[in-house]
Amino acid sequence: MKNPIIVILIFSSVCFSNAFGQTVTIPDTLFKNYLLNNPTINSNSDTEIQVTEAISYNGGIDIIGLGISDLTGIEMFTQINILQAQLNNISTADLSTNLLLTYISLQANNLTSLTLGNNINLWKLYCHNNLLTNLNVSGNTNLELIRCFSNNIDSLDLSNNTLLYDIYSHHNSLIYLNLANNNYASYLTFNTNNNPNLNCIIVDDVPFMENNFSALMNKDSTATYSTDCSNTNSILKNDLFSYSIYPNPTEDVVTFAFETTRPKLTINLYNTVGKVIKSYTTTNKDKIVLELNGLNSGMYFYKIIALDNQYSLGKIVKK
Repeated sequence: MKNPIIVILIFSSVCFSNAFGQTVTIPDTLFKNYLLNNPTINSNSDTEIQVTEAISYNGGIDIIGLGISDLTGIEMFTQINILQAQLNNISTADLSTNLLLTYISLQANNLTSLTLGNNINLWKLYCHNNLLTNLNVSGNTNLELIRCFSNNIDSLDLSNNTLLYDIYSHHNSLIYLNLANNNYASYLTFNTNNNPNLNCIIVDDVPFMENNFSALMNKDSTATYSTDCSNTNSILKNDLFSYSIYPNPTEDVVTFAFETTRPKLTINLYNTVGKVIKSYTTTNKDKIVLELNGLNSGMYFYKIIALDNQYSLGKIVKK
């Protein structure tokens, strides 16, 4: 019979060896080369990044303008505090495990998705000049600066970001902007102009915002400040979409009535942080009825998308 102590020691040794030798999957060659050539990360100077090397590294990652298109592997660097990855070709970035990040710079990429999670240490976020359609910063409660301009963002809820003083959200597709974070007196810069579909901005103090941030460099002349935007007209019409929507506000159903039959339309329904909660696709109809049963009372947003990817935006209030 084998000595049980020896068996346990052998098993523990094997487990430790496997854990120590496990490598991080990094598909992008340019990203991997950067990591391998950084001796503070690749501490054993081999041709792979071990998991132990990734999780023990507590510095910054600076990959500006290296032509990187895939950040897969960064999720293992759970102790990094700075990420500078601007001027690349990155399309998606999931930083929800990098909870010690204080500074993120991802501007001028091809980002269509940015996942932040509860990065409570984050205080500066640069993600402008990308292709983002939504951005959720509700878990980034220490955020002080956000630069998300020149994207395609539909809605932006900054009500949880009580330390914000620098906000640049201009040149987007905003139909919803919530600034009611009780920090308005600390705002230094605020620019949300060139959002033609944004007709109401939720704030804490209307007179303060009107007195300090009503210039064209701050917002479009068609946008107003209010403590409650729920009753603002949600109907948007253009040459592509001539329609009406009723009743709005509503309790259970809402009807979209088009002047002509549409060959194919997709209607996406979003919550206030930009997450799609319902999606409908129809063909050859001039009327679409959406059931809102099961949804909580509050404000929602819709995007009507045609065959050629042109779209119209608006909002629905459920009682």
